[in-house]
Amino acid sequence: MGLHGNSVYSDALAETILSRMANGESLRAICNDPDIPCIQTVLRWKDDTQHAEFASKYARAREAQAEFMDHRILSEADNCTVENAAAVRVKIDAYKWRAAKLAPKTYGDKLTHSGDAENPLEIVTASNRERAKALAALLAKQAREK
Repeated sequence: MGLHGNSVYSDALAETILSRMANGESLRAICNDPDIPCIQTVLRWKDDTQHAEFASKYARAREAQAEFMDHRILSEADNCTVENAAAVRVKIDAYKWRAAKLAPKTYGDKLTHSGDAENPLEIVTASNRERAKALAALLAKQAREK
């Protein structure tokens, strides 16, 4: 992928990129737009101390992407039927993985000290939390339909 779009940093261009990221688009998809610089340029802006504010906003946009993945998980669970359950499960797993990578503190696995001498650590996986959320949403939907 070559250089395309305007590769000169501007606040307006940065806001366009960050807004699209916050609304769930991947950086790669955004940078496929001919009016947007290539991904290497955007990543260089993120790492450039001259654009420290961009780096900070970039991090917040990544967190917003994770929130968007959470929204997608619940939406998929709400629209799950017996017929599409397997496909929905694949989507939910992908969204969970993506959310955990984008915001590991919120959606990643957590280690907790259980105090048990035999098993001093307990791993609470994000997938278990998300499964519980999806199941609760599905059960609530089924209850509404009755």
